[in-house]
Amino acid sequence: MTLPKGFEEVTWYGNGPVETMLDRMTNGRLGVWHNTVSGMFYPYMKADDCGTMTKTKWMAVQNPNTKTSVLVAAESSVEACALHMTAEDLQGANHTYEVKTHDETYLSMNYASMGTGSATCGQATLDQYTLSKDRAYEWAYTIIPIPTGSDDEAMNEAAKPYRRLPQSVQDQSSNHFVIPIPESAKLETSGDQVLMSGAVPVPFSSTIGPVVEGKNSFTVEVNVMPTGTQEYNQFVGKGDTTFTLRCTNRSVDFFIYDGAWQMTSCDLPSDWLNKMHQVAGIYDAASNTVSVYVDGRIQGTKQLTGGSGTNRSGYNLTIGACPDTGRNSQAKFATVRLYNKALSETEIAAQNTASPAYAPEDKAVVLWIDFSKQPDIPEIDTPLEMKLRGDVNEDDVVDVSDAVLLARFCAEDSKAVVTAQGKINAAVIDDGKIDAADVTGILKIIAKLPLT
Repeated sequence: MTLPKGFEEVTWYGNGPVETMLDRMTNGRLGVWHNTVSGMFYPYMKADDCGTMTKTKWMAVQNPNTKTSVLVAAESSVEACALHMTAEDLQGANHTYEVKTHDETYLSMNYASMGTGSATCGQATLDQYTLSKDRAYEWAYTIIPIPTGSDDEAMNEAAKPYRRLPQSVQDQSSNHFVIPIPESAKLETSGDQVLMSGAVPVPFSSTIGPVVEGKNSFTVEVNVMPTGTQEYNQFVGKGDTTFTLRCTNRSVDFFIYDGAWQMTSCDLPSDWLNKMHQVAGIYDAASNTVSVYVDGRIQGTKQLTGGSGTNRSGYNLTIGACPDTGRNSQAKFATVRLYNKALSETEIAAQNTASPAYAPEDKAVVLWIDFSKQPDIPEIDTPLEMKLRGDVNEDDVVDVSDAVLLARFCAEDSKAVVTAQGKINAAVIDDGKIDAADVTGILKIIAKLPLT
């Protein structure tokens, strides 16, 4: 897009403050950055492509002499660039002084470009940083007029409605699940929150199943905004013959199935619809009771007649639907949490404060989904696949440094940073989680021993 003379001030939300490329993004940080069009040109010894800003969510170019300027919001992250020369100008020059510049500004919004590799003096670009020629690429953006002088916050708000939210959510517990958001669900922004409507199965039954089945105490909690009054409004559960937390058009219900339905209920609050509520179900195996909690209080408790514990089912834990009966929800979900113990009334209330009784990575927390927390996944690579089994630090070699990094990460060392791709590579044992077994598995890979 060619902008006339005077469009010089550049603001973008993406990697910065300097240019980055697909295989050279660690020198940039995600944020809102400012520069000029002239300043985005880099004088390489041999004139070359420059000014590329990766992972860009939006870019604005403003002319202080006009009332209205230009904001471009990408549906998903793109590469963006604003220069006073075209690609042909750069291609046609050997040295900086030969580059032809223009008064106009050339604004580009690209899907991606191949990484640089080591150029002429080393290894070619690695496969994961290239664009395959056997597939079609699609990207979308919206051009928005904005008042000249708009600040960062105003531009970010203007771009929000045109952004597509990532189609996965990052579990905040020590299990670090990355949970896909299927077509049966929708994410939307509401103020500072992201809310989910529809249904999301959590595909990690090998970890979650043992927590909520048998004579094991557990608590399941949601922050939810009911939006309708259908007869059965499902919040979270593992099927009619395991457990369900839900509401009806009259009550809030929690039950487990131990050969019979053992349910406790309470009346709906007067301000039930279209308000956010903290709702929880508690199974206490020690006291053999089930309880239901709503907005700060345990509202109902039932002494169970049986003592065999919760029945096992093959269904995934599902948010917003019953995987057994197909019943759905009329609700919007902010958070979903699962604990491997029966929380008290005081402890549940504390979970919505700045000082929770159990922080996300506490051993009592099995699942902590905050739909506002998106995984750090490069969108060009979604869905992520394992690139090199055991390569935790993504240096294209599997050695002891990968095992050490993963061991520190599992020990919750705050300085041990593992990216989303590193976690995928680390999951050498297919059990739906990352833990010490994967550390042992990496050592076996290094020693050329079988994993099983």
